[in-house]
Parts: sequence; C-alpha cells; structure tokens
Amino acid sequence: MKISSVSLMMLCASTAAVKPKMRGLRSSNRRAQEDVVNSIHANVDSLWEAEGLPGLTEAIAIDSQSPNFNPDWAETGELHAILDFYLQHATEKLGSRTNVSHKVYGGANATFPTPPLLTITVEGSRHGQEGAPEVLLYTHADTQPHNGADWTHGDPLVATRVNASGDLLYGRGTTDDKYAFFSAVIMFQTLMEQGLPYPTVHIVVETEEESGSPHLEPHLDELVHDIGSPDVVYVLDSGGPDQSHMWNTRSLRGLISGVLRVELLESSVHSGTAGGIVPSVFRLMNNIISDRIEERNGDIIAAPLVHNTSDIDKAAALSLAEVMGDTVFSTMPWLEGTSPMPDGSTPTTQDIADMLVRNSYQPALAIIGWDHAVMPALDKGGNVVQPYIEAKLSIRCSPYTDVFSAAEELKRLIEAPPHAHGANVTFTIGGTSPGFAADPLPAWYQNIVNEAAVPIFGAEMLDVGKGGTIGFLATIQKKLEGSIIHNTGLFAPSSKGHAPDESLDIEAVKKFTSVMTYTLQSLMTADRTVEEEPTTVGRAGDGA
Repeated sequence: MKISSVSLMMLCASTAAVKPKMRGLRSSNRRAQEDVVNSIHANVDSLWEAEGLPGLTEAIAIDSQSPNFNPDWAETGELHAILDFYLQHATEKLGSRTNVSHKVYGGANATFPTPPLLTITVEGSRHGQEGAPEVLLYTHADTQPHNGADWTHGDPLVATRVNASGDLLYGRGTTDDKYAFFSAVIMFQTLMEQGLPYPTVHIVVETEEESGSPHLEPHLDELVHDIGSPDVVYVLDSGGPDQSHMWNTRSLRGLISGVLRVELLESSVHSGTAGGIVPSVFRLMNNIISDRIEERNGDIIAAPLVHNTSDIDKAAALSLAEVMGDTVFSTMPWLEGTSPMPDGSTPTTQDIADMLVRNSYQPALAIIGWDHAVMPALDKGGNVVQPYIEAKLSIRCSPYTDVFSAAEELKRLIEAPPHAHGANVTFTIGGTSPGFAADPLPAWYQNIVNEAAVPIFGAEMLDVGKGGTIGFLATIQKKLEGSIIHNTGLFAPSSKGHAPDESLDIEAVKKFTSVMTYTLQSLMTADRTVEEEPTTVGRAGDGA
C-alpha cells in the first residue's frame, strides 16, 4: 500500500486525532474504567518483578546474535536456544489456562535451512466464535553484537539492575527486543488472572531482524496462509524520543548499506619514502564522500537520496518539538560542553523541529566499520602509506525513497570517473531495507489506547516519525493491507539500543505493558464505528 506524503505524517498535534472515549463517560463508568486500569497496572507490576525480570535475565544470557554477526548460527545453536526458552516460558505461564500451540518456520534442519521463526498462538476467550478479533504480535530475539569491553555496567550477557539514575536493567537485548516477549506473556497472565476477555494472539518471534529480515516475507506468506489476516498487528520493536509516553511510530526511514573501497597502490609503502608523492587513500575517500555523498555540514547531496520534506511534515515536526522540547536531544550521551548546534548555542524550538525533520524524513550517513586488515588498530599502526581503504557505510533514507533503485543509482554515482589520481573506486551494496509510512490509527483504536495511556503515562499516545529502520514493516503493510498496524515499543535514545550499556527502564516497561494489556482486552468490546470530534493531541497543557 503506497501512501503519499501529503496524506501521511501529522506526527502529533497536526494530526486530526480523537478525544479519548473516556472523556464522554459518566463519572460512575469512568471510575469503573479507572479501577480496571489501576488493577491491571498493579498486576503487571507484580508479574514483572516476580516472573518477567527473571525470565528476561535468562534470555539475556543467551548470546543470540543475528546471523549477519554469527554466520555459524546453525552450528552454535543460540537462535534455536532462545526460541526454545521462549516457548517453554510461554507454555509454563499460560498453558494451564488456555490452549497454547506453536509452529517453527525455517530452522537449521529445514529442507532449505534459514534462521528460525517461531509463532506461538494463545487462544482467546472467544476463540473460534464469529467476529472474535485476532491479533498478530511481532518481536525478535536476535541481537546486535555486544562489544563487552566497552560496557560500564557489568557484562552485556549478565542482566544487571542498577538504581543509581532510575530503575534500569542493563544487558544486550533488554530493550531491543527481548523485553517485548515477556511483556506479551505478562499481558495474558494479567488478563487471565483478572478474568478479563482477550483476543486470540499469534506471537511471532523472528531471529533475523538485525540482519534485515531477508527470509521474513516467505515465512509471512506461510503464516498468513495458516492464520489469515489479523485485525490488529502489533510490532513491539520501536518507540519514540522518550519513554514517558505511549508511542505510535507512523514512519521509519529506509536503509542502504555498503562497502566503499578506494584503491591506489599494489602494496603498502614507507610513509617517509612515499609522503608527498603518494596521496593518502583516507583523504581520497573523504573527498569522494564530501563531493558525491555528504557535504561537510552533514547534508546529503547524492541525488538518489535527496528528499524535499513537505510543509505538512515540517509543521508536524514543529508540533512535536513543542511537546518534547529539549528531550529530543538531551537524552543523547553528549560530552560536557558539546551540543547538537554547530556553534554550541542552545537549541530553539525551531532548531529542535529541524532536528526532528532531519531525523525522521531526511537521509543521513554513518561510517560504521573499517577494514582492519589494512587500517590497523592504534597499537599496531606502523609508518606506512596504505594501498587502499575500505569503509562500511550506513545510509538512512527518507521513508518515501525507493531504496532499491536509489542504491543502484548511488553505486553508479560513486563509481563514475573521473577520480583523483585515477584511483579505483567501488561501492559494493551490502543491503537495502525499505522505509515505512502509514495512515493514522482509527479514531476508535486511539480511544481505547488513551483510556489507559492517560492515567498511566499522564498523557495521550503520540505519533512520531523515527530515524531507524524496520524493513519488514513495508512487507507487513503490503501483505496485511486490511490490518491495523500499531508500531510501538520502548526503543528510545536513552535505552542505547545496539550500543554499549543498553538498558531497559523498568518503570517504563511496566507502564507500557499495562497500556498494552488494557488495549488487548478492550479490542473485545470496542465500538469500531466511533468517530468523535477531532482534537489536538499532545500539545503543552494537554497532559503531555
């Protein structure tokens, strides 16, 4: 489903959002509703402490690095081990109360081995009845490498709870994305213990998300054949600028990765002998990047990647900047004295809006790896001029960019002669993941989320465009065109996903799980015809 930018991104206040249904309730009904929310929240809090955190601790100890970082996954067995543990946990916690079934797609022993994908089906309280809603809930169990030497809070594979600056659980995969599975189990435990209705949910656990989900589409085809099209799809692998709100990610950027190689000599030469005669390949690469990809100020100039942000998206970013303020940038781990502003000044609201535009809709380049075979570590560096240099580039693209054609055009642009000194320049495309752009959530659905989000988070759910990439969302959008897609989670700058000291905010995960739990039970009785008077969501003074 292709969505135009004009019809799309009204991040928060610019979107025609709806008042929570609870605002029109009689006081007695509202009190009853609040009692349900409070009871759910208390139950969720208790279950996270007693069972969720111990389970997550065991999951973190399984080094389930994504196949791109562990190509021997079939032999080492961690991906199968984490799914086995998840299945055991779900069966133990839920199997005595309802029917829990599962299926594994792919795997090391499949006819065509692929990293495994697990589905766990938890039958709802009206399972099989006409009109009973069904839900697909996605999470992933694979992780990025953990770079243990750079962690300051314990070992990345040993969950460490620290209360120094908030109640945080450190460990690789805490927020990206192992917490989500335990949130899902706790949702069901809570609803079952309280005798509340719940839909049939198909929990989908992938093990290739951090590798670009190359096999998800065929698995999804098979899954849809098995279960049909769900009413609602939850993707618990996103979030927003902070963990103090319930978020709906309306857009994500696409991704192009590849290796840029600049080659000049057949072999290394003495830097004294060659200096002044042979140019530095590092300088040549830097010039190629500056001339053909990214200007010195960080603006992308490569034509296949350039995107002109619409006035609607700019206005939406300004509205979100008014709500979020300094949080947009202050959660980054800045060194003392550094700033997102080139001149070190204090960002204005418009500056913050510009940051959101660049982060949500504009392309950005990061150099994420070097070939250390030719560019040695600091303690191994000798006085030589290197014959070539290789760098791995990661380019985030606008949600509206066709990354597949853009990658090919970018390759031609980078490699096209002439190059200084006749250098041999190649760009090898490593991977492409499409962006994602969605329609607003239906009014009735926003209502039931806000019925819990307002009392628990103190604010209504906010829409946001994020700078990251979840490539399979475009696939889900295409395959499940009739489903509501709520892309949410706890991934925020402060959680440091992919980086050292990744952590989970324990108070935030309890709140998030509580809102999700309430929303699940509300799906069973929600009036899907509700279209209330639009109001702005999340402006200052509106509980945000």
